[in-house]
Amino acid sequence: MDGLKIIRARAKKNVGNLIGSGLWFGKDAVLVLMDACLSPQKAREIKEIAESVRGVRGVHDLRLHKSGPVSFGEMHIEAEEDIRLMKAHEISDEIEEKIKQRFKDIESIIIHVEPASKEKIKVGIPIVEARGLESRNSMHFGNAPFFAFIEVERGQIANVYLKTNKTAGLVRKKGIDAAKLLVDERVDVVLAGGIGEGPFHLLRDNLVQVYILQKRVDVRESIQLLENNKLEKMIVPFEKKETDDR
Repeated sequence: MDGLKIIRARAKKNVGNLIGSGLWFGKDAVLVLMDACLSPQKAREIKEIAESVRGVRGVHDLRLHKSGPVSFGEMHIEAEEDIRLMKAHEISDEIEEKIKQRFKDIESIIIHVEPASKEKIKVGIPIVEARGLESRNSMHFGNAPFFAFIEVERGQIANVYLKTNKTAGLVRKKGIDAAKLLVDERVDVVLAGGIGEGPFHLLRDNLVQVYILQKRVDVRESIQLLENNKLEKMIVPFEKKETDDR
C-alpha cells in the first residue's frame, strides 16, 4: 500500500508539472502573438531609427514576432503623398538596414509606405533682407543673401528663423550649395521665383517640393499663398533672368 501511495503521489506531481509547463508555454505563445517581445525601449529605438530617415513623417503599427531565436517585424511609415515608387523602396531599404544593424535578432522587417497627413511642415524661402516675417523673397535662388525657415503647424506659423546663405558669392555651384543648406535644415517645401536644374533635382531627390513665387512678397504673405493653394508647383526647373533683386 505504501508503494502504491508513493506511485500515486509521483504521478500527481508529474501531472502538476505537465500542467504548469503547459501553462507556461501557452502563456509564452500568447505573449508572442500579442507582440510581447517588443519592449517599450526596443519599440522606441526602432521608431527613432525609422523617423531619422529622410522622408519619413511618422511611424505606427509596429509589430515584432518571435520564431525561435530570431524576430520578424512589420511597420507602417508615413511619407510624402506624391513620393516616387523608387524613392519609397530606397527609404524602406534604408530603414530595414539600420534596424537590422542595431538589433541583430531581427531577421527581416516588412515596411508599408502610406501618405502622411501634413499637419506640420517646414518651409524654406530665399530672401533679400533679414526682417523676420517681413522679409521679402529673393527671385534668385542661389544668389539670395539669406534663407527664411518657417515651421507651419495646422496652417499657422509656429516658428521662424533665418540663416545666411554663405555661398551666395560663389561663381559656381552656389545653387547646389544653397539646396544642400535647405536639405540639411530638413525643409519639406521651398518657395522660389526660379531655380536651376541641379538644385531642383537635388531638392526633389530629397523629397522637397518646390512652389513658384511669381512676384515679390514678404514671408508672411508667401505662407498665406501656400496655405491657400495659390502657388503653382514647379514640375521642371527654370531660372529667372538676372535683374535687380532689391
